[in-house]
Amino acid sequence: MKPKRLDNGRSLLASNRHFVFERFELEPESNWRLDASRETWLLMLHGSARAGALDVVAGEAIFAQAERVDFKVGEAGVVCLLAYQGRGGPIPKLLQRVDVQDEIDARQRTEAPSSGTQMGAGR
Repeated sequence: MKPKRLDNGRSLLASNRHFVFERFELEPESNWRLDASRETWLLMLHGSARAGALDVVAGEAIFAQAERVDFKVGEAGVVCLLAYQGRGGPIPKLLQRVDVQDEIDARQRTEAPSSGTQMGAGR
């Protein structure tokens, strides 16, 4: 099978009812979210990234299942292989670019004290 270009730097390498095998090429200093709804394995071939709380470099792998993993790509960019269960073929929204400002705004909304919370020095 010849690789098929998908989106967001994704290429489909192989797919059948048992598994999907993809290649990702992500731009340097970019932010991404992997929505691993199925058992998912990622092998880093080139570059480095911060994946959730982990620093991942070439030659290392991560496993994710039923979770979202945020990626901050390092200065060299990233090339990786990804394998996951094949039910229904490639997952359309598997990898999404994340705008850093949107993330900051979302965190501030969830961390903001409610109107009933009192802040300040003790009485």
